Amino acid sequence: MLQHYYWFKRESAVWASSDQLNALTGGLDSEPVFPISMEYLFRDTILALRPNLTLCSNLEEATAAIEKLQTTLISQLPTLNVSISFIFLPFLFAVCTYIMNLMFPART
Repeated sequence: MLQHYYWFKRESAVWASSDQLNALTGGLDSEPVFPISMEYLFRDTILALRPNLTLCSNLEEATAAIEKLQTTLISQLPTLNVSISFIFLPFLFAVCTYIMNLMFPART
């Protein structure tokens, strides 16, 4: 989920691409606005915690990884004798996303 959040924020409209910046600045060469230090911090943290984890390269991959994880976990629920309805997991994801957006609001 952390990779999904990272890519969601990184691909946000707040962080313009080089082409968008060139259009806004009158064609001046400029790098993407997303802070490179945040990218390094994210990668270093993830790889320190999970060295064998394959990092997603965009939001679509991160979304697919979450869907795969949800499918795997939901299929394991009957064997774990846990009574969680199918409504609970999307609700939990929505609450986590809401809390993260409160903690780290998008720039305007």
